[in-house]
Amino acid sequence: MIVEVIRQLYEKDEQRDVAAKITVRMKSSSRARGHTQVVDIKKINLTKDPEESESSLEFLMLLLKASLGMSLEEILGLFTNQNKYLAHIIVKGLNENFSPIILFYSLLNKHSKKLRDFY
Repeated sequence: MIVEVIRQLYEKDEQRDVAAKITVRMKSSSRARGHTQVVDIKKINLTKDPEESESSLEFLMLLLKASLGMSLEEILGLFTNQNKYLAHIIVKGLNENFSPIILFYSLLNKHSKKLRDFY
């Protein structure tokens, strides 16, 4: 059901005009403190390894793609409305199936060191 809602959001013309670039504030000690980086979300390769991600946003998108099997637009839709749709999927499961959510948390745990590197 939530996947259908997300698809409907992206069918509207005004929703298709989502900014292709997102500014990400980098806080990692390996980068300059306070440095900002622009991430072109249309150029993110969703098949690359999460360990090779360059930002925390890209990292989460790669994990969500690997666990939920959604398209880029659907993944981006999960982050809209103050992450309301992502929270709904985590609480209710994906079509009442919690296997993808368990896989997401397993991948998050497996790659947690990379996530810590961003902060």
